[in-house]
Amino acid sequence: MKMDAKSTLCGLIAGIIAMTAIAAVENTSPPVGRYQATAASGFVVILDTQTGKAWGATTPGVPTTHEGFWEKKFDK
Repeated sequence: MKMDAKSTLCGLIAGIIAMTAIAAVENTSPPVGRYQATAASGFVVILDTQTGKAWGATTPGVPTTHEGFWEKKFDK
């Protein structure tokens, strides 16, 4: 099977365009490791490592945290 230069060039250009189009697609998922979670007896915390915002839940009867704990720790 013999390939001519025109077919080879067209195939190469089509491949480059396809790879460029695939690479140009924006990734909309959050970065890996952005959200961190931890849990202890009756207490759960989720932290957004980009903003410093924290969310949590406690079991009724478990003491609450200090004032300002849920506030952002830094501005970004």
